[in-house]
Amino acid sequence: MPRVAHNLIAALLTFAIGVVVATLGHRLSDPPKEHGYNEWQKVSNGLGWDLTYMPLLQNSGVCPGELYCEYAAEKKQPPVNKHFSEWQGEPIVSSMLIELPDGHASIDALWLIRTKDKAYWWYFHPDRKDRVGKQSLPTEEYDRAFETMKCWQQHNPSSKTFLDSSGYVGFLSLYEEGKSRQMLLAASDFMDPWSKELSEIQDEARWGRLWKTLKPIYSMISQQKPISAE
Repeated sequence: MPRVAHNLIAALLTFAIGVVVATLGHRLSDPPKEHGYNEWQKVSNGLGWDLTYMPLLQNSGVCPGELYCEYAAEKKQPPVNKHFSEWQGEPIVSSMLIELPDGHASIDALWLIRTKDKAYWWYFHPDRKDRVGKQSLPTEEYDRAFETMKCWQQHNPSSKTFLDSSGYVGFLSLYEEGKSRQMLLAASDFMDPWSKELSEIQDEARWGRLWKTLKPIYSMISQQKPISAE
């Protein structure tokens, strides 16, 4: 079986060429609702993330009405909140969770973690047994990505759909020292404007902010030897 880390980077690249756009053509029957910015909120316990994402999808005008809403209500959640509650060692001072399509109708989850002195990545997939446990990540790469992404505001694409090249395609959750926020990721976060042409996908000038920011981290992950999750 291919290495999990290789599968992760391959899944993103597969997404980039349009394979994951499994629900093209579906549109909301009701007019989309306008959404406000997803601001930081104080957290009393844990990371403060709702990993069903239903409030986020509703506030962004995706649900109800989009086919993905039925799946979202029952989707397998990555065990991030569980691992956070059981965390031992240095306290987590900041964290990011990126959930994206894997090209086969499931959602990959990459959890990035920062303590005072170290950084880690942790990968989850709802349907695969070949999981990857906590792995080290250079702190400077984590800090660069987090400082960039924590200031983002959610894009407002013309189509309030999910898994659509003109709509939304994933989720971003952020945590820092007792505050959290969540937002939807749009297709334009990968490539702007969207294209399925390989020559255009390889054009860095057209990469969206997510791929520009995380590509160095994904490249490092693809080179690391995975270990079995506990």
